[in-house]
Amino acid sequence: MMIEVPITKDNINIGKSYNRDALEGLLEFLEALYEDLISDINKGMNPLEAINSELDEIKRLRKIWVG
Repeated sequence: MMIEVPITKDNINIGKSYNRDALEGLLEFLEALYEDLISDINKGMNPLEAINSELDEIKRLRKIWVG
């Protein structure tokens, strides 16, 4: 089923707002991921192990969020 949405100024603004919110959320997630990675490395974790740990966390979260 396909829903057709008219191209109006209001709909374009809604789309831009949604995209901005999604991008801000993604950037906040990446910042938190980076901070956690740096923290693990500063605590003495091997950088490769720290990266793999973060990747495992991303995979776990993906299963929860996406299914």
